[in-house]
Amino acid sequence: MFVAISFSLSGVSAGSLFVNESWTNDDIQNALDGDSSIDVLHFQKSDLGIYNGISLLINRGMSIVSDNGVFISGFNEDTYDQFGNAFNIVADNVLIKGFSFEGYWSNIVNMGNIKNITIIDNIVKGILIEASGVNDITIGNNTLSDIEYSSCISLTDSNNINIINNYIFGSWSEPSILLAGSNNINIGNNNLFDGGVLLTDSNNVSIYNNNVSGSWSEPSISLTGSHNVNISNNNVTSGGVSLSDSNDISISNNFIYDSEISIGVGNSNNVSVYGNNIVSVDNGISVGDSDNVKIYKNNVSGPTSMGSGIGVGNSKNVDISENKVDNVINEGISVSESDKVNIRNNKVSKSSTGISASGTNLKVIDNKLNDNDNGISINSEGNGTVSKNTIQNSYSSGIYVEGIYVNVADNVISKSRDNGIYLSGSSDINIYNNKITNSDSGIYIDSSDFLKIYNNTIKNTNYGISSDGDDINIYKNYISLHKTGIIFSGTRININNNIISNSRKNGIHIDGYSDECIIKSNIITNVKKIAILAVGSNNLKVSKNTLKNNLKAIHLSGDSNTISSNKISGSSSPKPIVIKGSRNLIKSNSINFKSSYGVSIYGKKNKLYSNKISGVNTGFYVKGDSNHLKTNKISSKNQGIFINGRYSYVFKNNVNKNRKNGIHIFGSFNKVIKNTANNNKGHGIKLTGHVNKIKGNIAKNRGIKVNGDKNIVTNNKVGKSKSHRLCIYGYKNKVKGNSN
Repeated sequence: MFVAISFSLSGVSAGSLFVNESWTNDDIQNALDGDSSIDVLHFQKSDLGIYNGISLLINRGMSIVSDNGVFISGFNEDTYDQFGNAFNIVADNVLIKGFSFEGYWSNIVNMGNIKNITIIDNIVKGILIEASGVNDITIGNNTLSDIEYSSCISLTDSNNINIINNYIFGSWSEPSILLAGSNNINIGNNNLFDGGVLLTDSNNVSIYNNNVSGSWSEPSISLTGSHNVNISNNNVTSGGVSLSDSNDISISNNFIYDSEISIGVGNSNNVSVYGNNIVSVDNGISVGDSDNVKIYKNNVSGPTSMGSGIGVGNSKNVDISENKVDNVINEGISVSESDKVNIRNNKVSKSSTGISASGTNLKVIDNKLNDNDNGISINSEGNGTVSKNTIQNSYSSGIYVEGIYVNVADNVISKSRDNGIYLSGSSDINIYNNKITNSDSGIYIDSSDFLKIYNNTIKNTNYGISSDGDDINIYKNYISLHKTGIIFSGTRININNNIISNSRKNGIHIDGYSDECIIKSNIITNVKKIAILAVGSNNLKVSKNTLKNNLKAIHLSGDSNTISSNKISGSSSPKPIVIKGSRNLIKSNSINFKSSYGVSIYGKKNKLYSNKISGVNTGFYVKGDSNHLKTNKISSKNQGIFINGRYSYVFKNNVNKNRKNGIHIFGSFNKVIKNTANNNKGHGIKLTGHVNKIKGNIAKNRGIKVNGDKNIVTNNKVGKSKSHRLCIYGYKNKVKGNSN
């Protein structure tokens, strides 16, 4: 045995012990125990450099070093069993450097609270270290391999840990680095293969610049119950990053490839995930049951086969911004059952749904979505906002809304195969200031109530706005170049101040039973079929609309409707206005149409008051009983008023200068009173029927012609033409008091 007491060489202390291959473990241990001044133990390579059966107790501070090529073996040459450990450290200030280890259950262990331990430049087959209660430990530049069912580095209840620049070839089944209950940890610049990093109940952790390849289904970097953690600039393949029950976490600038969940965060608070590049994964970033989370400036690209690019569930106070998600099979960004979530300035393409969000206080703002099945889907439980998004080339809908209290505003949506905006089962929704082009339906509403739809611009669609619901206000929209501008059914629908032009079919179409609806102050032009079409509607009010250059103006079927104060003009059409039903009021409309008939009425108990009609062949065509025509002014080409029915009341109408008759009636029990029908070329009033009353009318030049029985013709002014003043044919007619 040779003991060097002092050396003048740099790096050699006053008490160095140099040993060679001939020394046994007992020789070395006895030398250390016998000389407390030894603070350097140097294993020399004088032959093959192989030391067998080394298992030393290190009970004081020292440096344990070796020549290059020294190999420490834990195999017992007699029994072929493995020794437990090479070095059992129970003292502070120990350096282990430059060895190759093999054949130990654990190469380095400790049995108590120690500090200032350095393990560097070693090559190890098996477990490098299992220790507890270590402070100030550095593990660096080691190469570790051939670990089965265990971790290479395992530390518990330790502080100030540096694990730097190691190569570790681990076990698929266990993490390569396992730390528990520890603080102030740096894990950097390591290369980890077939095993990752697992930390539990640890604080002040930095994991950076590592290359980690783990199991596809298990996290490569996993933390539980840890706080103040920074995970950055790592390259991770097959495994991803997972955190649970942790706080104050930063995960940044990592490259993650081919993982089931690239970044998973559960039940954690104050988490930032930013600048990561995630490729070819099942789930990109997944957050659940967490609070105060920021996810920004990440790139996530598929293809994925299961999950979402970015997914958040049951969380609150989440900001998802400036991310890019591409080619994800399911949702690009998915938020479920969460509160106070901002999704803004993201770019999402080639996903089933670009952005899907459910919960309360959701904001989806300033995102760009392209080539997704659905652009944005929101299911709001209250206070949702979808605004300033640009959405293109959606296979189904640009924006899908379900729920309550959502504002959908200032979005630009183009080339949606189905709908620009689609509402289903929703209420208290505001849709405004959106621009929608080249979609099947601009805005499609299904079973939704209490909506406001206004100031939208919709072009090049089949249907501008299609609605099925109640209590809906649709106003100040501009809709053009479509099949039908607005089509709806429901009760208490208010459509006003819209501009609708260039419809290939209809302007406004009420399809199916509707009640208590208002169509007011709209401008509808250049419609190929009908400007306003209502089928099966009651209590409808159509007023103050401007209808110009449409093939047909208004076609309506139903009862108790009001059509008033509309301005209607256009070119050729056989019947521009057709009303079918009872108790309808047609009042104060201005109609100038080149057509066969101005207004055609089919039904009973309708009221036609104070309308002005010009340019048509026949002003009013009325078929039915008990209809009232009062104070209308008609300047038509052939006949002013034509009635086929009974119990009609025709009062104070002005029907002059027609080529045929001013008023022409077929039927009985009608009253024609105080009308002016002058200068008509046929007759002022022509009536065929029985028990009619013609009283107080002015019908000069061509007079009155009656063919029937028991009619009363009294106090009319019929002009001076003797041959055409009165022509009465029939039985028991009463003709009295008529004059020039």
